[in-house]
Amino acid sequence: SVIHASVLRPLIEHFGKMSQGNALIVIADNPVEGADFNAILKKTGIGSMVTDLRNKKNIDLSVCDLRPLVLKEDQKGHFYQEKQTGDPLGYVEVDLGKDSMFSELDGVEGIHYYTLADSTIDHIDPHKVQESRTDQYHRSGMHKYLVSKTILDADLIINVAKMKTHCKAGVSMALKNMIGMVYLKECMPHHRPGPPPLGDSFPDYPAAHYVASRKAYRFLRTSFGIQRIPGFRTLRNLMQKKKILIGQHIEHGNWKGNDTIWRTILDLNRIAIYADRNGVMRDTPQRQMLCIIDGIIAQQGEGPMSGEPVNAGIVFGGDNPVLVDALGVKAMGIDWDTIPHIARAVGIKKWPLLPEETFNLDFTDMDVPNLHFAMPKGWQ
Repeated sequence: SVIHASVLRPLIEHFGKMSQGNALIVIADNPVEGADFNAILKKTGIGSMVTDLRNKKNIDLSVCDLRPLVLKEDQKGHFYQEKQTGDPLGYVEVDLGKDSMFSELDGVEGIHYYTLADSTIDHIDPHKVQESRTDQYHRSGMHKYLVSKTILDADLIINVAKMKTHCKAGVSMALKNMIGMVYLKECMPHHRPGPPPLGDSFPDYPAAHYVASRKAYRFLRTSFGIQRIPGFRTLRNLMQKKKILIGQHIEHGNWKGNDTIWRTILDLNRIAIYADRNGVMRDTPQRQMLCIIDGIIAQQGEGPMSGEPVNAGIVFGGDNPVLVDALGVKAMGIDWDTIPHIARAVGIKKWPLLPEETFNLDFTDMDVPNLHFAMPKGWQ
């Protein structure tokens, strides 16, 4: 589920014309570590669009893969990280400290922060809790993010996002999309190991047979190079449906009890608006943000990786990511106050994401379609 060149092109042409050739426009992305960036540019038509706009419209336009590390896999099924240029401007360190949304958890013993980008963690063993690389950026009194300097150098962020459900965050639109501004993914907490109250990886420890199947798959992949067993997932789903296999299969914070990812999302959006070019948080906004949500072909169900397409046929936007997301979830048939990164954006006092005026996030005065999106299993 990615943005197509046909959505980006009119935006680029419009702002290129407004700037009269005096602005540098950068198409920047920070996809999952294993994504083939060149393949994305080709499939979406963005690569050929950039060439065309440079030559025919004389627009100063560039494309940037912000990732400093790309995930590769060798012939034996072992994963490794390969370095690449990343953001040519480098990164800026921003520490929100006691004003981070994570500060509520400061001082709680036994707290650890995980992200699947951290290869030092055994993400399959649900009982194992250990120090993570992410813990180096987040501990009591320190909540640090490494942010791509290209983002903080911008005067205007045009935040173009897909309309989709998300297994960790509930939905992914304007607010969630700003996770792409982070230079190094390991500084972004996504979930905490174990069940509540200290953890939020799952409501209860996964069933033993589920963990065993995950470990068996890892063994087959790393020992024999077997990547896929034809028909296995179909058989497993059938056995679950017939209740031959019993037990939830929620892991890695992929459920509505995720108490971590919303904090990261809101921290990053506050940085995007209030951090200056040197990463210093200011009391007034440092740049504008225009949010555009592409719901032409949206996604529902087990997003963002395994969802199903929805021919929603809508595009909408605005200059406030919270309001845009609240309008989006209304169209999806979801209550905004069930999505933590929207609900918890209300009432933030320092570096607020909503204006002081009271807004009706229910949008009762607007005629909005109800598309009845199916949520991920962990959010049902």
